[in-house]
Formats: sequence, structure tokens, C-alpha cells
Amino acid sequence: MALLNSLLLRLRGLASPAGVVEVLAGRRAVTTELALAIALVSMFALGVGGWLWWWLAGMSAVTPGVTASTVFVRSALFGTAVSFGLWLGWLLIAFAVLQRVTGAAVPMERLLREAGLATAPLALGVLMVVPYLSFGIGVAVLGAWVGSMQGAL
Repeated sequence: MALLNSLLLRLRGLASPAGVVEVLAGRRAVTTELALAIALVSMFALGVGGWLWWWLAGMSAVTPGVTASTVFVRSALFGTAVSFGLWLGWLLIAFAVLQRVTGAAVPMERLLREAGLATAPLALGVLMVVPYLSFGIGVAVLGAWVGSMQGAL
């Protein structure tokens, strides 16, 4: 509970324009909790983008019996939870491989911070709602995410 309260307080501080400027200017360090929150919100935005694409592209007419709320729960909520869990599992594997290959102790907090910030391009997935560009935007977002994750490791 204390972790959640700490995270909420930090997010409130970041939500103010002064908080964003402080982080971007490097005057305030990005915490691990904030980086994980960025990862979670970015994955949720990607799920919402996929749901908006499905809804506005008229896919509900093609899939009878499936409602928009069902797809939202599956895409945005369930998809976010599963992708976040798999992403954390992948980070544990990357952590173990980095330690085994390099022989050096890699700080887990630093890895979580860097990888959490590297998921920020996924938030652009909400732009998949743009007609005729949705597939290209989705591919570009995933490519940017893979590239930024490679840089983070």
C-alpha cells in the first residue's frame, strides 16, 4: 500500500507542468516506480489504440456477438495486464543473461528505470485510430519500442 501511495504522490508531482520540466531538464531523477508507471500507461494506451481502431473501423459489424465493451476489456485491460507481466518476465530473463554474459552485477533498479522509459513509444499506439494509417502507425510504434528497448539494454 505504501508503494502505491508513493507512486500516486510522484505521479501527481509529475502531472504538474513544473514536474515534467524538472524531469526533462534532469533536475529530478526518474524513479523506478515512475518508470514502471510510464510502462504501464504506455501499454494501456496501445491497447486503447487497438480498441479504438477496432471500434471506428466498423469491425463490430464483421464480428457479430462481440460488443465494444468486451473488446475493450480484452484489448485494453486484459492485454495491458498480460503484456506488462510478460514484459517484466522478459526483463528478468534479460537481467540474468546480462549478468551471465558480462560477469558484472547489473543493478535491477537501473534496468527497470531504463526499460520503463523505453516503453514510452508504445503510448503513440493510441494514434492507431487514424484511418488509413492505423497499420503503419502500429508497426512504427512497435518498431520504435523494439529500438528503444535495445538501446535501454
